[in-house]
Amino acid sequence: SVVHSVDNSVVHSTVHSVVDSIVDSVVDSIIHSVVHYCVHYVVHSVVHSVVHSVVHSVVHSVVHSVVHSVIHSVVDSVVDSVIHSAVHSVVHSVVHSVVHSVVHSVVNSVVDSVIHSVVHSVVHSVVHSVVNSVVDSVIHSVVHSVVHSVVHSVVHSVVHS
Repeated sequence: SVVHSVDNSVVHSTVHSVVDSIVDSVVDSIIHSVVHYCVHYVVHSVVHSVVHSVVHSVVHSVVHSVVHSVIHSVVDSVVDSVIHSAVHSVVHSVVHSVVHSVVHSVVNSVVDSVIHSVVHSVVHSVVHSVVNSVVDSVIHSVVHSVVHSVVHSVVHSVVHS
């Protein structure tokens, strides 16, 4: 009976020890698994957050750079176009003004020259005509006087002879 009691005690102790060991092992495994899962979840969450933040920052930077470049290019193009148009307009206006001035000057010069030439020709013609008329009148008068004198002399000579 004592032996049986000792055996029972040993068996009980052994079984208890084995069960404790198994329970410890299972609990350790569960704790390890839970801790592993928690750590994995936290690390995954942190990594996901960091990656999301980095991607968002990079995308924002790239989009900002592209938009800035496009806007800068469009503004440059518009400014170039406006400057070209303004310069073209100014040059056109200046050239038109210069050409108008030159043409006006040339036309005035030509008109002055033509007027001078016509006036000179008319004056020359009038003077020539007046001179011819005066000369003709003088010649007529002189011839008339000479003929009259000669006739008078002849008549006087005939009458006295």
